[in-house]
Amino acid sequence: MAQQNQLAKPVLPELSSQHQQFLSQMVDTINSLQGYNGPTKLNNHLDLNGYQVKNVGAPTSSTDAITHGVAEASYSADALAPKLESTGKNSLKTMRQLNSPVQREQTSSFLNDLMSSVPNANAIVPLLTNIGSPATGVQCVIPAGPFTFVDGSTVMLQGRTDLFSLPTSYAISSISCVGNVVTVASTAPVTEGQAITIAGVSPSSFNGSVTVSSAGSGSFTYQADLGTLSGSGGRVEENGVHYYAVRKRSGSVILLPQQSGDTMANRLHANLDGSQIVAVVVVNASGFQVSQSGGGGSAIVGSPTAGSFF
Repeated sequence: MAQQNQLAKPVLPELSSQHQQFLSQMVDTINSLQGYNGPTKLNNHLDLNGYQVKNVGAPTSSTDAITHGVAEASYSADALAPKLESTGKNSLKTMRQLNSPVQREQTSSFLNDLMSSVPNANAIVPLLTNIGSPATGVQCVIPAGPFTFVDGSTVMLQGRTDLFSLPTSYAISSISCVGNVVTVASTAPVTEGQAITIAGVSPSSFNGSVTVSSAGSGSFTYQADLGTLSGSGGRVEENGVHYYAVRKRSGSVILLPQQSGDTMANRLHANLDGSQIVAVVVVNASGFQVSQSGGGGSAIVGSPTAGSFF
């Protein structure tokens, strides 16, 4: 049975046997090039013994071969870039312009997982009692009430009550100020950046909540606008900083481990692992509430990190 696309091999008696063989080979070659049953299909590759395939036509179907020029013009990085740029007319529909205030994320629930201690309308104000009673400590009540996450979703927080023991106080051997730098000689184990309370010093201008600027063996410094001044007596009182937080999408208020100061580093650590600070309570060795204690996840003015953390 003859093939559909095959040329017949002519038999020419006038040709010599050698020429007849050449003619037969030529017909076989033509039949191979044009395909015995239509165009030749290249399922894998074409071995041309080093000869190039040239004059490839423009592709008309998904199985057609294409030239290097066609590939560069249609599928190269330069050709695809305009389709992927967020500012182009052919941009991906789901792409967001990160620097655009119009497309900035405002309400997505993924914001709940971010580290945040944002002051907001949440009225989570700690209620402190037994203030000034070192023997019994300070009692703190976190009232139950609604809490709104960053994305606008709301949960009812469960109230809780805690009793905080008072931190230790350390005697001051000497205290003086030169050039707005106060140097304190004391055995208090303070560290740079720690918030502490100076109390009982005469004159009283030395007293108050301060942040340690530098700390060494047996002494430390802090900044104060006192000019040149010397004082006597008094004590260093450590501040017990207590962070209350809420887990993402949870109504349970948790009390995080006590910190020695309300610092950037301590707040960052408290906001890790899906927690968000909702109240800060600070007590010292005298048992009274210092200015840092507050609700809404942000301490009142006087804290080194007052205001929004992020």
